[in-house]
Formats: sequence, structure tokens, C-alpha cells
Amino acid sequence: MNVGAESETAYGDYFAWGEIEPKESYVTATYKLCDNKSLTDISGNAEYDAATANWGGKWRMPTEEEMEELKNSCTWTWNETKKGYQVIGTNGNSIFMPTAGYRYDSDLWHIGFDGNYWSSTAKDGPSKYADA
Repeated sequence: MNVGAESETAYGDYFAWGEIEPKESYVTATYKLCDNKSLTDISGNAEYDAATANWGGKWRMPTEEEMEELKNSCTWTWNETKKGYQVIGTNGNSIFMPTAGYRYDSDLWHIGFDGNYWSSTAKDGPSKYADA
């Protein structure tokens, strides 16, 4: 489930890339790592990975490669009742990805029909997430 969520269908908390705590405003000017070119992957780094910092242990954000595998190699089934996708891997394991939308400034956008999920891999440009 999402970091900060109480169940697999709950949205959980929202994070800027490379930040481990939610905040009030999500705009470029408030992103701590907006212009940082030295970090290429934060997976498992408790200083920057929200899953590792908040849950500890082996929990971590997925890499871009893992997100691409999830996107391209798994079966995605829309669940209208839960408002999200049940994603089933080739090995039979599954994950539910709620359409939690995203935050821009202090507002929530596209809840119930869009889900944006960060990968741990830095990219050039503003998009470091995968749309669900």
C-alpha cells in the first residue's frame, strides 16, 4: 500500500521526489532536490526514499526499471469500486494501485481516475513518475 495509507485502497501521503515527509505546498520552488544533478537513484536510501525512511527494513521505492516492468509485463485490471488498478505479475503476485491523483501546490488533482507514482530513479526534466 502507499506510504501513510491505512489500507491498500487508501491514498496515503504525498511526497516530492527525494523527500521523506509530506508538506503543505508542492511547487518547484519548494522541492529540496529540484536542481540536484548528483543523485541518480535513491532506492533504499533512508535520507531520500520515503518508503525506507517511513517503514524501514527492506522497504524501498521501485527503480525506473522495476516500474517499467510493472507497467509493461503485468496485467492491469481496473476496479471501479475501489477506484484503482489491481496489477498482477507474471509470477502471480499482485499489488493494488489506487488512483490517488497528485498534489500541485496545496491542491489535490485527478483523484479517482489518475495515479502518479514516483520511481527512485532520477530523470532529466520534470517527470520522474509513472502514471497508473
